[in-house]
Amino acid sequence: MARISGSVDTVSWPDIRTGHGAAAGLVLLWLLALTVSWVRFMRIAPAAQGRYFFPAAPALLLLWAWSWWGLGPRLGRRLAEFTVAGLAVLALLTPWWIIRPAYTPPPMSPAGDAAPEVVFGAGAPQIGLLPGSAPLPTLHPGQTVALDVTWRSLAPVERDYSVFVHLVDEVGLPAAQVDTLPGRGLWATSQWQPGTELRDRYFLHIPETIYTPGQVRWVIGLYHAATGERLPRMDVDAASSLAGAELGRSSLVPREAGSIPNPMQARFGDNISLVGYAFSARVLRPGEPVTVRLYWQARGPVQQDYVAFVHLLDEAGNMFGGHDAPPAPPTSIWAAGQMVEDVHTFILPPETPPGRYRFELGLYTYPDMDRLVVLDASGAEGADRLFLGPVRVEAAP
Repeated sequence: MARISGSVDTVSWPDIRTGHGAAAGLVLLWLLALTVSWVRFMRIAPAAQGRYFFPAAPALLLLWAWSWWGLGPRLGRRLAEFTVAGLAVLALLTPWWIIRPAYTPPPMSPAGDAAPEVVFGAGAPQIGLLPGSAPLPTLHPGQTVALDVTWRSLAPVERDYSVFVHLVDEVGLPAAQVDTLPGRGLWATSQWQPGTELRDRYFLHIPETIYTPGQVRWVIGLYHAATGERLPRMDVDAASSLAGAELGRSSLVPREAGSIPNPMQARFGDNISLVGYAFSARVLRPGEPVTVRLYWQARGPVQQDYVAFVHLLDEAGNMFGGHDAPPAPPTSIWAAGQMVEDVHTFILPPETPPGRYRFELGLYTYPDMDRLVVLDASGAEGADRLFLGPVRVEAAP
């Protein structure tokens, strides 16, 4: 930038436009190479990796300067000078304005009079937990929620522990979670002084694909990141000491009342898509009815009549009940864009053992039993069934 601003008065704009075409082409080629490599990387590992485009900053600045330079040498020189001066001021202010506040540890205050509700420790009480704000009673897919807690140092801690916050669903699996360090990573537990407290806030994002409706439990705890070992609770029996502390429960509800439950886009062959689904329950019991609702949509004309199947499988792939029936109306008369609710109900066999299960579903022709394949994003054919779940089977009372 300085080179450009210093040479404006000796080199005219037409000279730069005609005499520096190779240089401009090299800058554009560099931007193109970075863009292609960055896009390719994002297709392989989609994530917020904008920092990989930082090497393009000098080229972008040169192109920006050249574009303003076209307004004339005098104006171009002034803009270049003001830009350099502004960036210099920003560079001087950034450490104090942005970096220092971001890396200033939150205060550790003297402990209050309230006794901790939960106590963690390895052999002896070391860290106490005092819940702060109560979890929200209702959560929606796509929502980001905050949880406030207070940690109290009861005794010196040798290890640096991480914090986990899990939303545990009815099946017993984390439906959403955050793993982080206390105090935004600025207060290692080994530095805590006994008799002090740390007020901390954790943000948790509810996935768009989380199953609704349902119930979740807020569970928080501490663990050693290098080994995965959880810091046991000292206020419960040994069997529950590693389960973390439950802070409350929330209901999961769809964002829009009356909308298709658990929207999705699973594309089958012959212009049929599964666009939503719902279970009668996610905790099942032997001998009781199980209902699965499927929401189909025709992407275009459907050539044949198909039978839909829903089967319950254990983790080894063994089937424990299911239901096969053609949707109503028959698939061959579906109009393009038409949506059909398809209900499948069966009785869970009495001999079904407790455990974790999932549903397999799909479509086939009868009587030849040829299944429709599931298409990937590019339209290529894949498996001949789709899995939904998980669900949990409890022992009959």
